[in-house]
Amino acid sequence: MPTKPVSVTIEEHLLEYANAEVAAGRARSASAVVNAALARQAEADRAEIADPDE
Repeated sequence: MPTKPVSVTIEEHLLEYANAEVAAGRARSASAVVNAALARQAEADRAEIADPDE
């Protein structure tokens, strides 16, 4: 999927987490960590909208 560069401000402990994921080889970049987290949240939001009783 195409990507677009953006600038965001995040809490320091979240940046530390993202950098640790990269250092451990679990993510290609801090951007990849943020992208994965946003994708999970978007999916959860869509599921909640589709079935709010779950």
